[in-house]
Amino acid sequence: MKRIKSRLVGATFIAREISKNPKEFRQNLKKILKAPQKEWCKIGKCEEYQWSFDDLFLGRVRWYETKIKPDSDIVNLIFDHLLNIKRSHKKTIMGLIEDYKKNKLKKKDKDIINKIRKNLKINPRVIALTTDKKTIAIYDGWHTAMAFILENKKIPAYLGIEDSFKCYR
Repeated sequence: MKRIKSRLVGATFIAREISKNPKEFRQNLKKILKAPQKEWCKIGKCEEYQWSFDDLFLGRVRWYETKIKPDSDIVNLIFDHLLNIKRSHKKTIMGLIEDYKKNKLKKKDKDIINKIRKNLKINPRVIALTTDKKTIAIYDGWHTAMAFILENKKIPAYLGIEDSFKCYR
């Protein structure tokens, strides 16, 4: 794992939120990194969860660039509203994979996963969190994580490690 600055991870999160495609993501990432960090949530329209943004990207979290094994213990412990899957809270990614295979996911979500599976682009990376380095919670990028798992490939991720997170529910 390679240690990285939280500023890059925070900017990646905001750029993911406002970008529709990889080219737009790269452009937005450059724009965000040039802006003062206190304005990022306004740019990304994420003021409603500014508290969690601050906890993760302005707090004590140690961030690493890594690849997560597809058979890792990946769960959705946080941020139902970000995942847009109300029934997935506390479900493992493997449970969501099962839903995908049984056509129980929304068509929109399945289409996004299928599109990612076609080219498996690394950027933007998945943003994940862990307190014990064993169980990993997806903060942002669950479609990407699922696409890589379905192709049995390691998931390119920014992994935040901390003893506890205020944003865990």
